[in-house]
Amino acid sequence: MNLSIRFCNLLRICSFAIVIAGSTGCGSGGGSYALVASVNKTAGDVTTSGASSGVGACRGTSYLPNYANGIDPADGLPNRLYHWQQFPVTIYIQSSSYTTPMLLQQIETGFNWWVNSTSGLVSYQIVNNPAQADITVQFEAKGMTGYGALTSYSVDGSGNILPGATITFNMTYLSQVADITPVAAHEFGHALGIAGHSDQATDVMFDGPSTYSLTGLSNRDVNTLLTAYCGVARSVPVSPGVLTEQCKIIKN
Repeated sequence: MNLSIRFCNLLRICSFAIVIAGSTGCGSGGGSYALVASVNKTAGDVTTSGASSGVGACRGTSYLPNYANGIDPADGLPNRLYHWQQFPVTIYIQSSSYTTPMLLQQIETGFNWWVNSTSGLVSYQIVNNPAQADITVQFEAKGMTGYGALTSYSVDGSGNILPGATITFNMTYLSQVADITPVAAHEFGHALGIAGHSDQATDVMFDGPSTYSLTGLSNRDVNTLLTAYCGVARSVPVSPGVLTEQCKIIKN
C-alpha cells in the first residue's frame, strides 16, 4: 500500500465524511449527480456527461479565477483534483464527548458553504450507519501533533474518482476554538476533491490561521471545485493506498 502525506499550514482538521446521530439528511437536496468525464489529454478538452451534472463540458480554464493548476504552498507539490461519481455523498459523524449540538451545527454550517455556493452541484446526506458512509468525520484528542485536522483519501490508482474519505479533527487544538465553521468548510473542500491549498488568504482553502476570519467561500474556491466536477483531470497518478492531508490550522 502506498501512503502519501501532504501538509497544511493551518491547524485544522481535513475530513471527508460526517454523520449526525438522529439526523435524516441535509444538504442541497434535489437529485443525484452522476458525472462521467471523457478527457482528450492532447487537446486538453473535457466532456462531462451524466444525470443533471449541472456543469457540462469545459477546459481547465473554463472557471476562472481558480487555483486548480497551482502549487500547494504547504508542501510545494501540485494541487490535485478528485471527484465523487455522484451526489449526494453520505456522511457519518462519530459520536463522542466532543460532539455537542453547537459543534455539530458549526460542522454542518461549514459543509453547507459548499452546498449553497455551487448551485446544486454539491449535496450530502447524514447517515446513522457507518457502513453506509462515503465520508466519515471523527473528533479525537490527538495531542500536540502540529496539525489541527487530517483528511485521508482512499485512492485506487485508477484515476481521479474518490471511493472514500475520513476527516479527523484534532480536538487538542480545536476544543479551544469558539467557532470552527471555517475549518469545517476547509476540510469539506478537501473531502469533495480539492487535494492541496490556495496561496491567497481570501480563499477558504488557504493554509493559514486567516481562515478563521472568513464567512464564506471565494469565487476561486467555487471555481476550483467546479473545475474538478466538469471533468478536468488534475490528479497525479499514485499507487493504490491512502493520500493524507495534515492541516496545521492553528488559531492565533
